[in-house]
Amino acid sequence: MRWNHSLTNLSCHVCRIRKACCLTSHSSFTATRKCDNIFTKRQHNFICNTVKEYGTSVFCTNSSNFIVNTHKPHKRLLYHLTGVKCQRLLRSCSHYTNSEEKLSPPWKIMFFGTDEFAVESLHALNQNRSSSTSVVEDITVVCSQSKALRRGKHLSIVSPIQQYATDNHLSMCVWPEINSYTDFDVGIVVSFGHLLPLQVINKFPYGILNVHPSLLPRWRGASPIYHTVLSGDTTTGVSIIQISAKFDVGPIVLQRSVQVPTRCTTPQLSSILSQLGSNMLLETLHDLPTNLSNARPQPKTGSTQARKITTAMSYIDWCGSTCDDIDRLYRAISDHVNLRTEWQGKQVKLHHMVDPHLIQDLQISLSNPKPGQVVFNKKLKILCIRCKNGWVGFKAVTLATRKQLSAQEFYNGFLSRDGSSSSKYFNSIPSNISQKIPTKTILHNS
Repeated sequence: MRWNHSLTNLSCHVCRIRKACCLTSHSSFTATRKCDNIFTKRQHNFICNTVKEYGTSVFCTNSSNFIVNTHKPHKRLLYHLTGVKCQRLLRSCSHYTNSEEKLSPPWKIMFFGTDEFAVESLHALNQNRSSSTSVVEDITVVCSQSKALRRGKHLSIVSPIQQYATDNHLSMCVWPEINSYTDFDVGIVVSFGHLLPLQVINKFPYGILNVHPSLLPRWRGASPIYHTVLSGDTTTGVSIIQISAKFDVGPIVLQRSVQVPTRCTTPQLSSILSQLGSNMLLETLHDLPTNLSNARPQPKTGSTQARKITTAMSYIDWCGSTCDDIDRLYRAISDHVNLRTEWQGKQVKLHHMVDPHLIQDLQISLSNPKPGQVVFNKKLKILCIRCKNGWVGFKAVTLATRKQLSAQEFYNGFLSRDGSSSSKYFNSIPSNISQKIPTKTILHNS
């Protein structure tokens, strides 16, 4: 047997295929070109063995990609060569009527998502369907089973993705009942909250892309945006990766960075990154095969974990936390869970934190103040609380099961009436103790 060289000009908008070599059987091959389709001996042997095992012919799309036509009609496998290593990009076969048909958009997409962050990407894909340069042919939305989902400080049975899909009349199914849905080109995961098994990933010819709101490998896990704010990062970004059977470890297809605005909150940063992520997703889909072939592995160093946000993280250690620590904690999680402390054995929720820089300008005349000590500032009508290195201020509190009280009301009703020194202190709850408090997961945004 021998290779049958048939160089043909192909017009493919996405892959930019200029030449194709049709391989028949798996025998010897002598390179006749000095550009795109020159393979090393080891690469050549790998291609031959792949054709022998899986298929009858192969199309070489460029110097690093080749597509194997399998023995089954209209089913193909796409491989990417990196040196002597080969990464299969299209892990399973898809039903096409033409060997060139799905090398370019528009794509049939299955979208996995849950919360508000995911809505921006789904909206961009849905809007793109009607554009003149559409990369989306059809969308089916996969959502989690209906359950109580925290949206801000309110509970909702319908997730934001479910609501958007319903309002825009998109086809929708409930995880994990997706086996009856077939013939998709690529899957997209945005803040879904479930680990997709390998058999699901393999259903898609181009695998599954994940829009992750961090500069991977920093902040792998469920809550990257929260931890970006909580840690005081000045730079963050969005990574589009190919997912694997483990969370957030796949190769990076596209990555962009942005500066984190000063005193930015989690909702504000989420809005910035969701818009960036949706634009990057469309850019990736415009040139999907080429972008996948250029994907790079994540760095082996610099990995950090973004664990889920829980109520236990909201308790303040006045002795161990600085003003900046408390400010970052408030900006990171207060949209979903209030900061907490204790007063005379009762839980207190703290509301409406004041910019710490304003508090430092106040003249609080106390000799030797202790962490947790509370002072009411009559001019600004705020509660000033001593922490490790200064004072922080809050405009309102909720005591136990009572309604929310302004700082003035809390002072009049409690602080000014009880003359004991213990009434002037909030209790510290060290982090090692707060982690033992029964926890409740608030939200994830991976």
